[in-house]
Amino acid sequence: MQTKINYLAVVSCVVINMLLGIVWYGAFAEPWMAGNGLTEERIKSMPASNTPYIISILGALIVGYVIANLFKRMGISGWLDGAKTGAALGLIPMVGYFTNNAFSMRSTDLSWIDGGYSWVLVVLYSTVIGGWQRK
Repeated sequence: MQTKINYLAVVSCVVINMLLGIVWYGAFAEPWMAGNGLTEERIKSMPASNTPYIISILGALIVGYVIANLFKRMGISGWLDGAKTGAALGLIPMVGYFTNNAFSMRSTDLSWIDGGYSWVLVVLYSTVIGGWQRK
């Protein structure tokens, strides 16, 4: 029997994205700001915008759906298979951060922070989507 996409699991990716973002960037706020040339004063002086949150929510839905569709096509089921596959898939954005930051002459620390976040995020999405499937 082929699995169906669990849209509730896909929507849960938004919650995972927001919670991980709070924890991850809360823990790495100072080196992340330094790597991007930001200060608290500069951030406070910028106009408030919901655009980054809207993009983040849409991105979480898109990536969650792509992972769910990929897992459906590959026949991946179970949280452990999801986590293992997610660990491999998560290397794609992580390597992208390292490459982009190398050409932008940005700190390797910034690559580890942003790339690490993307890797952990894809592993978490994949674990939940792999384990929470419909038949």
